Amino acid sequence: MLQLVQQSPFTEFRVEDLMWHLNVVDESQMPYLGTLLEAAVTYCERETQMDFRSTQWNLILDQFPYWWPYGDPPYAWPQISEVGATRYTQRWQAIILNRGPIRSVNSITYFDTANAQQTVDPTTYAYATPSYAIGVIEPVQVWPIAYSRPDAVTVNFTTGLSPVPANILHAVKMLAGSWYAMREDMAYGPGTVNAATGTAVQCLLAQVKGFSYS
Repeated sequence: MLQLVQQSPFTEFRVEDLMWHLNVVDESQMPYLGTLLEAAVTYCERETQMDFRSTQWNLILDQFPYWWPYGDPPYAWPQISEVGATRYTQRWQAIILNRGPIRSVNSITYFDTANAQQTVDPTTYAYATPSYAIGVIEPVQVWPIAYSRPDAVTVNFTTGLSPVPANILHAVKMLAGSWYAMREDMAYGPGTVNAATGTAVQCLLAQVKGFSYS
């Protein structure tokens, strides 16, 4: 589960810049345009899985990613990092953060086999900070073994794209402008591709609705 901890305001451009883009001079429209700007930024962040402002997240996992080579169940042997004929219970597996671009991994905590919370030594994992990518963390050797519980592992990390490219900023302005021009529901968003109609409301709610496990 991905949990939002805190998020900085969007500062790449102001409501006044959006008003200029839309040729709006009535200052009484500023509060409404401000809500459209925030909604458009959030929508574009969810669509790209990139944050356009400094954002802190918790990724909560029920275990570390594991790998076992010969059809045996995970955690069948003690954790071993030796390469060769030795089999691993866990081995070099990436944690996909689902948000980016990554600025920093602040901490990785977990509950050990005694159900006591521990912090993973930051020298035992690695990650890169590319400009346009979802964050990925990998262990230098293997992840520790975690206790079996829904919140066994918590990765606290910070994302943020800076500066935000002009094409993304223009997309935000265009989206906010579409919503300003059309105050009611309309066919808009990914659902309109190939004549499959999707409405603005559906597209907006799809950004936050839960996954189906069926």
